[in-house]
Amino acid sequence: GEGIVRTVDNFGVRGERPSHASLLDALAVDLMREGWRPKPLIRKIVLSDAYQRESLHDAESAAADPENRLLWRANRKRVTAESIRDTMISVAGQLSDEEPTEPVADKGVLVTKNNATSVEVRSGIERPVRTMYLPLIRGHVSPLLSTLDAADPDLLVGKRPTTNVPAQTLVLLNHESVNRWAGLTATRIISECPSVSERIDAVYRRCLARDPHESERDAALELLEEAEIAEARLTDLIAAIFASTEFRLLD
Repeated sequence: GEGIVRTVDNFGVRGERPSHASLLDALAVDLMREGWRPKPLIRKIVLSDAYQRESLHDAESAAADPENRLLWRANRKRVTAESIRDTMISVAGQLSDEEPTEPVADKGVLVTKNNATSVEVRSGIERPVRTMYLPLIRGHVSPLLSTLDAADPDLLVGKRPTTNVPAQTLVLLNHESVNRWAGLTATRIISECPSVSERIDAVYRRCLARDPHESERDAALELLEEAEIAEARLTDLIAAIFASTEFRLLD
């Protein structure tokens, strides 16, 4: 989650010194020896011991290096706004492989011809395509993306800010598209899993890639006990998981 040089917008004399200068030199030499091909360099990094470490706390190491500059553990990472949105759509079974070739064709002349007499411009956040293919229109950035720390289109952003604030949970709980994706996920799981227990397992495995803990299972069973409103209750459970900290962080 951190670069070898933290000041990513300033590698000059006024920027911060690299934490592992010798490692930076070695990686640069390897990159040149491999013919300036980035894939071998990326492979070397992701297969390293440091890259694969857990994020568990160690009191002795923390006392010696409280900022973890020597990488004695992994840093918890906030999932990017684009990945959070893509994951919700994928869990709902709606994510499309479409690659729009004219992403602003339906945005009116305000965008295509810079004419302020255009009708209302929509961000397109409800479209089931990958977020990287959505047009990012200044002045019409979706609150879902901006609240989750998407890059500001008005600025050059070398490193995005990483925040964990109540507004993010509120947006995820109340955003129309998020609630619709939660509902589609519930419909999909109910059609595939006949029993309540199987549905709970499916929700946690698809949303969090793990089985539910006993306390979580008991709470979910209590929530889903009324069969006549099963889909609405399951939608609420999925929406709550979408808004959870665990859904937005990688350990």
